[in-house]
Amino acid sequence: MKHLGEEPGENLWYAVSEDPNSLQKMKTLIANGADVNYSDPDLNCGTTPVMRAVNVNNPAALQMLVDSKADVNAAREVDGLTALIEAAARDRKECVDILMRSGANTEARLTAGNLAGMTALQIAEHFQHTSVANALKNGPSLIDSLMQWKPIRSIISIFTTEQQQVPKTPDSEDAVEPPRDKLPGEVTIRMGILSDGKTTTIHVEPLDTVLSMKTKIQDKTGVPLGHFMLLTMRGSNCRQG
Repeated sequence: MKHLGEEPGENLWYAVSEDPNSLQKMKTLIANGADVNYSDPDLNCGTTPVMRAVNVNNPAALQMLVDSKADVNAAREVDGLTALIEAAARDRKECVDILMRSGANTEARLTAGNLAGMTALQIAEHFQHTSVANALKNGPSLIDSLMQWKPIRSIISIFTTEQQQVPKTPDSEDAVEPPRDKLPGEVTIRMGILSDGKTTTIHVEPLDTVLSMKTKIQDKTGVPLGHFMLLTMRGSNCRQG
């Protein structure tokens, strides 16, 4: 039996908890080489950090593990439990969404217990977890998947931070954008997404700050046809693309 502290991966396993402050500890452990797929038969029957993140219902911890290349399809040897099956059984919709975007195997089945032979979808339906069952049936949308792409998430994150730093006019409390002719090197990203999923164009460049405008494309009757996003990036690191 190992004891806490002997393995960095074991420390990471214990660091995964419902406590929001655990994320910084996880980040440090992962940066120092902790095994994101650590499991020990003597430690909850081989449950991995990914499974534990689902168990304690910490989607942020789960996303951190996924971004660190953790195996979302690892199965517990004793009963075939996967993170997706765990999320379905516990009605963890947000965790299901993350796992589905990350390529979780929807056909994995439990190999032991009263629900042996069941998939995540069958288990969700068994417990009448309707929203989870629907997510498992439909899978992630194109837009949802795209918005989880790390460069796009970074851009949105930077925009959220920087949009509150836009200068104000001397006689107004309303934030205004600086005059166009005074902006240093700009790069514009145009990302068009049609609802049929057939057209997606993305252009990403280095950036310092971001301004954003998002509109929906509609036909003459007002029916949404898709989405359009225009991102204007500015700063010394920007290059014309």
